[in-house]
Amino acid sequence: MPRRKNLVLKEKSRLWGAGGKLAQSSLIVMAWQAVRLLMLAIWVIFAARALGAQGYGVFSGTAGLATTLAGFAGLGIGFLMYQRVVISPAEFSHRWRQTMAVTVASGFLFACMFVPLSLLVFGTVSAQVIALIATSEVFLFPLVGASAFAFSAHERMGWAAALPAISAALRLLAVMLFSYAATTHDLSHYLWYHLAASAIGSLVSFVSVHRILRPVRAPLSVDKSDFAEGLAFSAVWFTGGAMASLDKSLVLRIGGSAMAGLYASAYRFASVLAMPIDAMVMTAMPRLFRAGAGHSSYPRLVAYMSTATLLYGVVVGGVLWLGAGELPWLLGEQFADAVPALKWMCLFIPIYGMRQLGSQLLVAEGKKMSRAAVDICALGVMALLAHFLIPAWGLIGAVAMLLVTEALLVLVIWGTALRFGRRLPA
Repeated sequence: MPRRKNLVLKEKSRLWGAGGKLAQSSLIVMAWQAVRLLMLAIWVIFAARALGAQGYGVFSGTAGLATTLAGFAGLGIGFLMYQRVVISPAEFSHRWRQTMAVTVASGFLFACMFVPLSLLVFGTVSAQVIALIATSEVFLFPLVGASAFAFSAHERMGWAAALPAISAALRLLAVMLFSYAATTHDLSHYLWYHLAASAIGSLVSFVSVHRILRPVRAPLSVDKSDFAEGLAFSAVWFTGGAMASLDKSLVLRIGGSAMAGLYASAYRFASVLAMPIDAMVMTAMPRLFRAGAGHSSYPRLVAYMSTATLLYGVVVGGVLWLGAGELPWLLGEQFADAVPALKWMCLFIPIYGMRQLGSQLLVAEGKKMSRAAVDICALGVMALLAHFLIPAWGLIGAVAMLLVTEALLVLVIWGTALRFGRRLPA
């Protein structure tokens, strides 16, 4: 009897230890996410004021398409490194070299592809603007993501969250210098500052991995199985990026640059407030990966995360509704028409949170292609809704496009997760 009691106490201690470590990691990640949140919020204010609704709309719509295409940069090899090194740390040096080689090569290729594609989709946007955005968002920024994956694979979640925050701070510095020092305030001039910040952020990320994680020189090899599994991750990364970015491109193409600027300002503030949910999911991913591989089990983790996501979304969504009227004070009177859209965006935060949690749960369970297939269908629904709702209802139609698509995704993704056998405990 005492022996059984000791075993129970040891098991409870193990679970409390795991929970305490998760809570500590979450706090560190949330601290860096708070820094990133603050940097992005201030960046929106400076960029919107400096570029105006039309310039900000062109940037958001074009960068949205770039972010979507950047989902293929790296061909999913970075996420594959994350999954494999979490389970087998000895593979890190080989996986890191593999990730860097594929990310640089594919990033350059997709950046070159982005230029003619954007000229075709956005006929009025200059080639210089498109080329600068391609270099910053499709070629350089994926290097920051790959470096963050390297730290995440070692459960150094603080560093994994710090790297995007540092990049956000550098981009904020760039837009502040542009606002105060530039003699010409147009998008093409700003993008040179943006490019410099992106280059420095990528360099800082790369150097941080080598100084802290210290990968050793390893032979470069990528076999067919790596590409096959990496492409599955890449499909997930691409569709996830598309869900977060392609809406701005649709609004720019269908509604014009002014509407795109108003929509992007409302979306940006709502998405910034949703970032703590991303931090929680990011912190839990290594445990979910190990559980999916059969190494351990965290039976109540998903239930706790679902509850926390809904509570946070409802509370913060209410705050967003109450504070939406302050938007013109922050960005200028030309953004006053975005206030009703920002109020409706209060619904986005809890819906997005549940969608994000369900999506990552499918990835951890190895159902990457199922998630990608669901997201691709959702993108088709979003495009269809955009062509009907934006011409009919304008800016509110654009918000309705987003909310309806996200709500449908929540229903389908969680239904898929339950169908594959994951049950939320009582």
